Amino acid sequence: MSTSPAGTREAEILTPRTQGLGTHAGAPVRQTNLWKDAWYRYIRNRGALIAGIVFVLLVAFCFIWPLISPYDPDAVDFSQANEAPSLDHPLGTDKFGRDLLTRTALGGQVSSGSASPRPW
Repeated sequence: MSTSPAGTREAEILTPRTQGLGTHAGAPVRQTNLWKDAWYRYIRNRGALIAGIVFVLLVAFCFIWPLISPYDPDAVDFSQANEAPSLDHPLGTDKFGRDLLTRTALGGQVSSGSASPRPW
């Protein structure tokens, strides 16, 4: 609020350019870019952050598990056919005795590869 020469109070008009900058006309405006703004908003969105972490963990699982799995995804073993989930086979086995967790991880690799853009 400011006082006019006649002694009455007048409301100061704040334009978007001067709002929050005080009385310094021509004060520099904070420069930013689209990527910084997007990253700032993403980090503060808790749901998006949790979903992003789950996605990264899922993709990491799909690429790491087949490397450390003790089971060959294509080896047929009829003695272990149609086993229920257990500590040895967390998702069980199929009718050919193949470990379903390893095969699911390999399927995730294929899906990730087909969903990602190719630069070539």
